[in-house]
Amino acid sequence: GRVTVTTAGGVAATHVVNVALRILTGPGGAPAAFVRPASLEFRMVQGGANPATRALTVSSPTGGASFSWTATRTITTPAGGSWFQIAPTSGTGPGTITVTVNGSGLAVGRYSGTITVTSGSASSQVPVTLEVTATAAAGLVIHPRAFNFIVHPGGSAPAPKGLNVENKGSGSLSWTAVATSTPTWLSIPPTAGSAPYSCAVSSARSTR
Repeated sequence: GRVTVTTAGGVAATHVVNVALRILTGPGGAPAAFVRPASLEFRMVQGGANPATRALTVSSPTGGASFSWTATRTITTPAGGSWFQIAPTSGTGPGTITVTVNGSGLAVGRYSGTITVTSGSASSQVPVTLEVTATAAAGLVIHPRAFNFIVHPGGSAPAPKGLNVENKGSGSLSWTAVATSTPTWLSIPPTAGSAPYSCAVSSARSTR
């Protein structure tokens, strides 16, 4: 089918949206359980935190609530691996399958598997992939890159300003900081720490 949208008044314009209806069937024409999303993709840094848990929704192949289903996982790479788990593995009526990934010990690379949801004689398959990337080296990032302190005649020293020290990579990052000025009016406590951290840059200069 199609949906046609036409402007009313002003500049004439027409846009057409094509709409398709798919009726999913399994072997022998039996309705297949409706599973969404159609695929799952996970990403993580080697040795880092595992990806967030994802969920598959299973709905009725016929539009009703009376149906049973089972779910199985198959890990293709590495063969016989166990880097993702599913729960529950069966249900009656609409349900949710939780997919949990544990990439601990995996080398850098791309891994694949499949979740098969079966209802009666029909089944739906959901590809699952995990991409493990190399650990990024720690990298220093500071912002902002400049400050302006303004002192009015007869005024006191201006308020401190924040200097953010961050790590753009992974792992830990230690830092040291030195404030230099002539004469000595600039300070930055503390002068060492670990990222992320927010330092207070202070000016002791006044006109009093």
